[in-house]
Amino acid sequence: MSLLTDKERIELFPIFKTCTYLNTASTGVIPETAIAEQDRFMNFYRAETLQTQPESFEIINKIKQKVAILLGAESDEIALVNNTSLGICMAGWGIEMSQGDVIALPPGEFPANVYPWKGLEVRGAKVYIAEQDGEEFLDVDNLRVLAPSWIRFYDGYRIDIQECSRIAKKHNALLSVDGIQGAGVMYPDLKNSGVDAFSAGAQKWLLSPTGTGILFVRKDAPIRSIFQGWLNRFLDTLDFTNVRKYEIPEPRDASRFEIGSYPYQALFAMHASVSFLVDIGIHKIQVYTLRMAEMFVDECKALGLKVISVGGKRRSPIVAVYIPEAVQVHQKLQEKKILCSCREGNLRFSFHVYNNERDIEKTIDVLKTAIK
Repeated sequence: MSLLTDKERIELFPIFKTCTYLNTASTGVIPETAIAEQDRFMNFYRAETLQTQPESFEIINKIKQKVAILLGAESDEIALVNNTSLGICMAGWGIEMSQGDVIALPPGEFPANVYPWKGLEVRGAKVYIAEQDGEEFLDVDNLRVLAPSWIRFYDGYRIDIQECSRIAKKHNALLSVDGIQGAGVMYPDLKNSGVDAFSAGAQKWLLSPTGTGILFVRKDAPIRSIFQGWLNRFLDTLDFTNVRKYEIPEPRDASRFEIGSYPYQALFAMHASVSFLVDIGIHKIQVYTLRMAEMFVDECKALGLKVISVGGKRRSPIVAVYIPEAVQVHQKLQEKKILCSCREGNLRFSFHVYNNERDIEKTIDVLKTAIK
């Protein structure tokens, strides 16, 4: 059973009038309600009340409250950032490093979770990238930060966060997670998972505009805010009549990681999108999308295709399929208005709240002819 009726799907996501969209792992489809909210904000610029919009500040905490529900966190542990890389950098540079400290990553990471850590080599840290999948290969000497992606971008491999937490605690290390391929579709239960920092751009599974994202920092995590902002110090009072005090302490919550002004127009859209996901329910979304992925895997195997993605506890809503001449087959799918991605030599399909069984049927029908 679909999470959305046909009417709801078309009204909220009109892209499905013309195509079959299985590419959320690349870019999420922003619902019409979110686009309308962004337009509503832009209309403030036509009004004389432009400078007196308390709603612009209120939206910040509203987003954090919704995101906290989706992630299993407290709202004061959530900061708003522009993208995954920025969140990783903000947390990473706030961790004390000594000469020879090791930052361990699984194989096959997306560059957004590699280059920010390599930047810390100037402080004497060493980046270690494991050669095999499996949490045990991240259990290395001199470990300071364990920094996996929760879900790997090209094949959907889902790492065991709690096992990573166990390894990190064994070494008195910190656990930082790149969560962009899971936030909004899977439930990480950050309160109980042992994660110290969790960064995710919101433009994929959180169905929000590019330039929005979140950074979770556990309340008692020893992560400082190296870079200092100003506006986050005024959010409690919104009193800008005397800003030259210069002695206002930084916030004690995660907003200390927020630097400067906010992209309000995008945040209005983001609030509508995360509210949409919360209203459906993250647990319901997770069960549904995993079922969709399993159905698609079964259909692909019935065609004799090689599914790269691992099942069981490693399953995610991302499915990678190996097809010889993947680029050409990808082109044929696009010609039939079936949108997916070609990644690392495989075709990558991804399923979210707006997909249904007909999307799978259409895709399989095209694949049957495309692979002949």
